[in-house]
Amino acid sequence: MIPKYEQYPIKHIDGNLTFGHDNTVWAHFKIHGYNYDLRDENGKISPFKSQLDFFKRNTGDIQLSSIPIPTNIDSIINRTIDTIKNIDYPLQKQGIAYMNSVKKSLNASNVKTDSTEYHDILSVQLKRNANHVKDVNMGNSLIQTVYELVKGIKSPLYQAFGLDPSDILQKEIDAYHKEAKDMQLDLQKSFKCKVELLSTKQTIYLLEQHYSVGLQEIELKEDFEPSEEIEGVDPKGTTHKAKRPNPTNFHDLQNAEVQEIDRQTLLIQRLVDNDIKESYVRYYVCSNIPVMPQHPGWEWLYKIQSELDFPVAFSVRGHHVKNDKTIKLLSNALLEINDQKDEAKKVGETAEDDVLDTERGAVQMQTLFKKNGWPSYNCSFIFRVSAKDKDTLDTNAKELLSLMNTYSMELIAPFGEQMNFFNESMLGSRRFCHDYEMKVSPHILAGLMFGATTRIGDNRGVYFAQTIKKNRPVFLQMDLAAKRYKNIKTLYDSISIMVAGMTGKGKSVLMNLLTYLHVLMGSLALIIDPKGDRRNWAEGLPFIPKEYISVWTLGESNQDNGCLDPFRLCPDPEEARDLALEIISHMANIKIGDLTFTLLSQYIDKVMDHKDPCLGAVLDYIMEQEKEIVDNNKSYDPRKESIINLAGTLQSIRSHKLGRLLFSEIGQKTRTLQVDKPMQVLMVQNLQLPENGKAADTPAGKFSEMVMLSLTAFTKQYMLKQDRYRHKIILQDEAASIERSATGSVLLDFVVTKGRYYNTSLIKGTQNASSFGSDSNNIGMKFSMALPNEEEAVTMLKFMNLPITKENTDLLQHLDNGRALFQDIRGRCAAIRINPVFDEVLEAFNTSTSTKEEREAEEQRELEEVGA
Repeated sequence: MIPKYEQYPIKHIDGNLTFGHDNTVWAHFKIHGYNYDLRDENGKISPFKSQLDFFKRNTGDIQLSSIPIPTNIDSIINRTIDTIKNIDYPLQKQGIAYMNSVKKSLNASNVKTDSTEYHDILSVQLKRNANHVKDVNMGNSLIQTVYELVKGIKSPLYQAFGLDPSDILQKEIDAYHKEAKDMQLDLQKSFKCKVELLSTKQTIYLLEQHYSVGLQEIELKEDFEPSEEIEGVDPKGTTHKAKRPNPTNFHDLQNAEVQEIDRQTLLIQRLVDNDIKESYVRYYVCSNIPVMPQHPGWEWLYKIQSELDFPVAFSVRGHHVKNDKTIKLLSNALLEINDQKDEAKKVGETAEDDVLDTERGAVQMQTLFKKNGWPSYNCSFIFRVSAKDKDTLDTNAKELLSLMNTYSMELIAPFGEQMNFFNESMLGSRRFCHDYEMKVSPHILAGLMFGATTRIGDNRGVYFAQTIKKNRPVFLQMDLAAKRYKNIKTLYDSISIMVAGMTGKGKSVLMNLLTYLHVLMGSLALIIDPKGDRRNWAEGLPFIPKEYISVWTLGESNQDNGCLDPFRLCPDPEEARDLALEIISHMANIKIGDLTFTLLSQYIDKVMDHKDPCLGAVLDYIMEQEKEIVDNNKSYDPRKESIINLAGTLQSIRSHKLGRLLFSEIGQKTRTLQVDKPMQVLMVQNLQLPENGKAADTPAGKFSEMVMLSLTAFTKQYMLKQDRYRHKIILQDEAASIERSATGSVLLDFVVTKGRYYNTSLIKGTQNASSFGSDSNNIGMKFSMALPNEEEAVTMLKFMNLPITKENTDLLQHLDNGRALFQDIRGRCAAIRINPVFDEVLEAFNTSTSTKEEREAEEQRELEEVGA
């Protein structure tokens, strides 16, 4: 197979800029996408208005391209395995074995193992004098032509020794880059999402995708050189830097054979791994489009991407036409229509219906442009359908035509024009076929909802779920936002996660699964388990032998006494002081402003000067003050009652089974966490946290809350002392009991805000969305299982910056078990179904009291009741 090389439309690539042989300069921007499904009507109008404003202000030719690139589970998992092989950690073999088992299991399941990710690229022609439609004023046009001619003759390209007219001056390239950078900021405001300047490698990658055969055979080219750097010296001795394009280098991007096998079909053949792979391709162009479609309701581009099961590439190339010329062209069109009507009258006939329809549309558009002063765009709407065989291609094409008919759009595949459409739809190319141009207003382009996406997750890392809509696989790499990869653009920089949901809806399974999977990938994990749900993990988990798991149940042994003393946990003395004051004042119901609170604060400050500060030393000091008060009983001391009560309260706390964990003595060596285990679980005996995130109103509940607060300080120490370059996970279950404390809230906030620097992800789990407080804005990923009421659903929608509609609140209140609304680090949202893949993994994370045998027996009983 020998590819047939033709002149490539592009002569040079520099970052996101492409320079064409037709003297155009295009800037290419990747639109990272915004959610659309969960918006209310006003929310859907908002992106329409902002995009409309851009298309009204824009003065260059444009191209909107949706490029489908195939993804599949096998390739993503294989890349994850490659990543694992480059990390030295104890569970490397188990991690690779797990990934291979997942790949095998999913390929045999009903999960859609391949899908398409659309890359939306907006391209703008920067060289305005190279716009396809020229100025209507012939005099001005002539003056401009002469000016450009004189300017060209004076250019260093014609005067400097060593430079050719086909070279591109570096100072011009730099000027275009600056213009593109300024435009990027404008586009981010217009599209309400991340907008990325393509790198040279990305631009080359997307151009080569044009010749792909629907596989993942295209890889980023590391050594592609579109040109060489040269210098020239003009007669004044000034040195000018330039780039000299090399046309033969672009042959690598055309490494495929493209041939027309019939008048409406192309066959692309490409050598992949020593085998010839092929793809059948057909291009359709829109021949009729509504003049004034209504928005919302006309988002056909978004529907193509979200509803069709096969990839459809899309390209609209729009030539910018100024308002005055637009009105003149419409007037000319109306004159032609009147001539047709007059000719029909002469022969005693009436004009045909399509002529009358065209007249009504032209009148509507003329009124619109006169009223608003908008430019118009001469557009071609091109669709590319591809398949592995001709029959599938025909079937897919029929489905596309049927969908577009619902939007009153007519698509045709003109005979003999397939190669022209192939070349025209390439990024940075030009118009090859002028027979199907349509003059449209900016609101037509805005109504496409270009950039609206159904993508979710990272397409890298671990597989953990699938979308409810389209059944697409969802992958996640928890620490991705901390990597600062140039090609990864995120809305949120935090690598922490919040999970909310009622008991029994799968919240713990989700948190356990994400932690478990990342430990298999090389992360370290510390799990705070206040309920003891993970007690059985001490015997090991699937793919993780028990020697790699530490389960420490605090309170089982007297050796645990004092291990949660604030002065033993907190490396910062001031932080230890605040935590000790918080614990004692909460347990003793002491309020700020009381004399007792003032005395307690003073006594803790005294102990901080001790060589071995601890809560035991605080109690000893208070008891000394009590003895002094009692010995001086004859004199009145206003502190007497407060000191006696304080000493008695602290003694009661220390004698409690949970309180003993908080009090260490001077010189005592307390037990510490084993930091040599990849997965560590901390549980506490006899913990009694209140249900539904409510505040404790019993002594046992208060003790439990204070233990949880100390454990949170423990997690901060864990984050600070571990290797910064090793990803760490802190799973804080029942976080509501921590959030209620001012000190606890500050501790958790520290882990969230500093987690990116210390490479630590905090997973906060609680039953109610309202328990998360204000720090939800600092959390990168958010999961919501079913919530108990509308109030909680509204709170979660606010956290996710989603509209508060009945549909959305109903969704959050009625999610089935194991389902969640997920918002990723790019701000995209979708409903997903959690999938642990293996029954033994799900069983290990099960927190119900029923056994596997009991659940199977119950399912059998239900079948028998319905006569199955």
